[in-house]
Amino acid sequence: MTFFPHPVAKTNNKQLRTAHLLLLCIGGVFLLSCTLHQNLWFDETYSVALARTDFSGLIQYASADVHPLFYYILLKLWSVIAGTSILSLRLFSFVGAQALAILGLTHIRRDFGARTGFWYSFIIYTLAAVVRYAGEIRMYTWLPFFATLTAIYAYRLYQTQKPKDYILFVLMSLCTAYTHYFGLVFVCLVNALLFFSILLGRKKKRFYLLAALLQLICYIPGFLILWKQLQFVREDYWIRVEYPEVLFDTLAFFFFGDTPDQNTIFPVSQNQRMFCTVFGGLIFLAVLAGLIGLFIRRRNNKRSPHFTKTISPATPLSATTDDSSASASSAQPIHYVETHDFVSHADIPSKTFGTSSDCTTPGADTPSNQTTPLSAANTQNKTRSQPISTPPSKKTPGRAKQTSQPRKQTPISASPIVILFAFSLCILVIAAGLIASAMMEKSNIYYVRYIMVFIGLFAFVLASLLSKIRFFSLRATAAVIFVVLLVIRMVPLYQTVYDPKNAALDQFVEQNITANDLVIGADIEQVSIYAEKFSDRHIYLYTQDQWYEEIHYTAFSAYHPQMDFAKTMDDLPIQPGQTVWVLDDDQLSLTQKLVQTFNLSYLKQPQSITIPYHDVPFVLVSLQALS
Repeated sequence: MTFFPHPVAKTNNKQLRTAHLLLLCIGGVFLLSCTLHQNLWFDETYSVALARTDFSGLIQYASADVHPLFYYILLKLWSVIAGTSILSLRLFSFVGAQALAILGLTHIRRDFGARTGFWYSFIIYTLAAVVRYAGEIRMYTWLPFFATLTAIYAYRLYQTQKPKDYILFVLMSLCTAYTHYFGLVFVCLVNALLFFSILLGRKKKRFYLLAALLQLICYIPGFLILWKQLQFVREDYWIRVEYPEVLFDTLAFFFFGDTPDQNTIFPVSQNQRMFCTVFGGLIFLAVLAGLIGLFIRRRNNKRSPHFTKTISPATPLSATTDDSSASASSAQPIHYVETHDFVSHADIPSKTFGTSSDCTTPGADTPSNQTTPLSAANTQNKTRSQPISTPPSKKTPGRAKQTSQPRKQTPISASPIVILFAFSLCILVIAAGLIASAMMEKSNIYYVRYIMVFIGLFAFVLASLLSKIRFFSLRATAAVIFVVLLVIRMVPLYQTVYDPKNAALDQFVEQNITANDLVIGADIEQVSIYAEKFSDRHIYLYTQDQWYEEIHYTAFSAYHPQMDFAKTMDDLPIQPGQTVWVLDDDQLSLTQKLVQTFNLSYLKQPQSITIPYHDVPFVLVSLQALS
């Protein structure tokens, strides 16, 4: 008894397709339920700001940021159609997540079978990381969508080398690289593995080299922007890679999200964090064990035929004599050999068995003008039942050859080599990010959510292994575990994004702050949230920090006209008798400085509001300028 079956039993494709469509509908509603809120945090506010500016400003501001421009351009195009409200912009990420799941019904199903495609979509919907970023106005759902298509078309062009696949591969690789710089790393690794596979497989290299050259030429603007943005990543860059925490967070990422601490929308205790890490490690080990098992079975299958059956005809066979007793001694067994690469025993129509094209007689040397032994036997004894019937066919001297090709079949599952390549890409992306961060010493570039780039491949690896499991009970158990883990992670997410306290800031601002009041803040996170949630208002960002002034001044200009920069107190247009609101911290450091500099008095007691979504604290202080 084997853990992985051979051959894989054919499923009812019509019923499975119906179930797959139902899964996409239910999963889509589920993802949509995570997006119907008006919350924002700092990174999202920047996406919103770029969507609300014009195209020329978008190119200028985004080029001064630390990400490529393609996602922001797509978001801007979406905003032209759907509007610039927070909800409409959030729906764009939902569309990306849903498109990622639909790949299971389209591309994965076509290339690797219906069962693998179904499990792929199921796993996409049960990954907490996908669910979380389906409701965030960032590029982390479209990035894996483009990356997964890049890998699929790389596989297709290796198999067929059709011009269409080369074009689509180049297009998807450019989309991936222009969406995120970890996408660029992913594309480089895909091209490297594809090139070595072409060399080992002795495929035509000329067309691939042209495709690689085209990718390099088309990404020249991206390299220029990357070089400019690398100057921003200095010693005071915000990312810090700490071992072994980064490894723990990586293992726990897919099923538990990228925020394993208390102050997030996914609150996790230390004990829960350890459980997340252990579970992620077990998934990693399970994948390795599954791959090892598949390769062991593959090696054993190479040593012996997958399916061999020897049949001795019931009647004596002879082409030269009518004496059945004499011909009995010369009867030859007929060997039926069935090989299984992508098709199973159940996929081959029964009528193909017993034809001359599906059986060979070792040592047969029958000329075309002679009667075959089997037909001669049928002539002598028509009443005797025969296991098969063999129509006459032309024979050539020497070894018998197969004269017809079996009907092309739909693939059932991915081969172990394909699964290994997909899993290797996941590992290589992580390794490349960690190595690059180590080489940059104090300035790091590896952050766990960046590995969203290969989450589609990760789902494909799990789906391929699950589709090969022989026992239905094990597949059902795995599905139940995935769903239970998702529910556990979704409870705090729903509680956070739909917490009534999220509306406290909106209510306070609408009731107390007028459009004529002057609003000042010193924290870019607070100020950006205020600027984009209340886009009809105006706010000043006061900071003497060179990090803002020199590095991100151009990038943060995307918040204009809702936000202005005040580098000194003289830049604040405080008028006598004007009401001034300060977005401050618990220490009221900015408020005290304003009171000392200007002739201001307190109007009300400070109002403290903490938004549960990302736990952003707001201390609103009301001041009035005396005449």
